[in-house]
Amino acid sequence: MSNEATQSVFEAVLARTVAGQPGLVHLWWRAPEQGERLVQVYVDGELMEVSTYPAQRELWLMVEPSCAHRIELLAVPTDEPGELWREQGEKLGQGGTTPGAKFPGGVALLRDERWPVDTVARVMVDGAEVEEGPVWPTGENRSGFGALFGWGEFGWDAATGPGLGVGELGLGLLGVDGTAWRWRRADLAAGSHSVAVALLDGGGRAVAIPPPIVNFDIVRPADSAEALSMNAGFELSW
Repeated sequence: MSNEATQSVFEAVLARTVAGQPGLVHLWWRAPEQGERLVQVYVDGELMEVSTYPAQRELWLMVEPSCAHRIELLAVPTDEPGELWREQGEKLGQGGTTPGAKFPGGVALLRDERWPVDTVARVMVDGAEVEEGPVWPTGENRSGFGALFGWGEFGWDAATGPGLGVGELGLGLLGVDGTAWRWRRADLAAGSHSVAVALLDGGGRAVAIPPPIVNFDIVRPADSAEALSMNAGFELSW
């Protein structure tokens, strides 16, 4: 049905690097049953691009050229335009992907407005500290009085959030919404890992009960095929 997001409509997908243009990838797909859906393109599990019209069958992508990447497509309905750029990674892996494969690990946290404005998140992977940064970095404003005083309704400051239905519902004040704090690493080695996050104020004191430790497994995709070619009948060889 054309009102469901799916990967089952894709019969063939081809991603080709462009000679002399590091990081530039030409993406092509064949999907006779795509219908009126548009196509979301995910690179390493993150939404990167969306096609602009149902008959479109190719896109150009810019990716980091120094490492291998995993590219997946998801056909999504067009009856709700606001949903086109909403990540639906939970629906990936339906057709043609490696069973059990996992993407690089990451965590997401709800920003609590009760935390101090200078709260930092200290990330530890497998027991070792790897990164520390502000929970509210530049460009991520707090909701509520004093955030952007005078830019919205008194005590709410509506300009501090993306707006109801545009942000991540439930991650901010109703009518203001918000976005989660996220940390993601794409260079972790294959195998089992654990991630813990400590939330500290500017003086290094804990400001909240630490979130649960997140455990996950990383399975790297197979190495890319070499000497790839296609004949007039769309048959691949390598």
